[in-house]
Amino acid sequence: MLQAGLEGAALGLELISLRQAIDQLELRFARLSLEFDQSECWDYEGANSAIDWIRINCKMTSNAVSDRIAVSEHEADLVESIQAVDAGEIGFAHLAVLARTANVVGDSFDEADLL
Repeated sequence: MLQAGLEGAALGLELISLRQAIDQLELRFARLSLEFDQSECWDYEGANSAIDWIRINCKMTSNAVSDRIAVSEHEADLVESIQAVDAGEIGFAHLAVLARTANVVGDSFDEADLL
């Protein structure tokens, strides 16, 4: 029983480490997604939007792509939150919720109230 507990604890630590690495990759993907959107390269390839192009070519849902673009669009509003992701205090999913909230709330958005 003790051995199983130790193996489970090691698996848990690996899961945490892996998720933190994935969150960092998601941040990079978000930044690249916005750059791709602004490049309008997707238009030359016949897509209706960058979201559409990324959805099809990266095998994602529209909502998932929209989350990544929203995070990158609101990067200046989410400085502390991005630092929290970097520190492993919150995950990318939490960051996406904050970005979507910033979309809706507009100028009155204050990440400190939500972080």
